[in-house]
Amino acid sequence: MIALQHLRQATVALGFVTVFVAGAGAQTSEQRDLLSFAQGALPVSVDMPGTDMRVSMSAAIGLIDGNPDGFTMTGKPGTREDSVILTYALPAPTRFSRLAVPTMRETPSPSQTMFARIEISGAIHSPDGPYLPLAEGTLARHQETGQQTELALVADPPEVRWVRARLSDGMAIERDRTFFESPN
Repeated sequence: MIALQHLRQATVALGFVTVFVAGAGAQTSEQRDLLSFAQGALPVSVDMPGTDMRVSMSAAIGLIDGNPDGFTMTGKPGTREDSVILTYALPAPTRFSRLAVPTMRETPSPSQTMFARIEISGAIHSPDGPYLPLAEGTLARHQETGQQTELALVADPPEVRWVRARLSDGMAIERDRTFFESPN
C-alpha cells in the first residue's frame, strides 16, 4: 500500500475516470490509478440540473469501477441543455498533470448518444466547494480502441480532495429527448 498523503501529481484518463498518480519527487515513471473505486475514490453526489434523467450512484460507481464497457447512464431521456454533475472524493490531496478520456465508443441510435462536453473542477476544503476549474474538452468518437481525447488542463492546477465532472451536450442528438451513454 502506498502512502496516499504523499501523492502530489496525477494523470487522469476519464474512461470514464482513471487517475494515475506519481509520488512527489518520484524518480520512477511508474504511476498509480488513484481516481478509481479500487483505490479509494468514492462518489459523493449525482446532480442533474434541468431534467431528472435518473442517474444513480450506481452509475457514478460504474464510471470509476475499472470496467471498460460502456453503459446507458440515464434512466430517462434528457435534452441537449441538460447535464449530469458527478462529485467524487479522492483518498488524498491530488494535483492533476493530465486529463484524458479513453476509448469513446458510441452505440449508434437515433434515441441514444454519448455526452459530448466534459468539464472537470476540483475543491480543496469541502465537497460543497468552492470548485475551481481544472480541465475541459469536447469529446468525439474514437476510430480505434486505445485512443484518448486529451482535455485542456488549466495552467498550474491546484491540489484538490474532491473532483466534480460535469457531462453535457450530446455527440449526435437526433431527437428532442435522448438517453446518454457513459463516456467509455
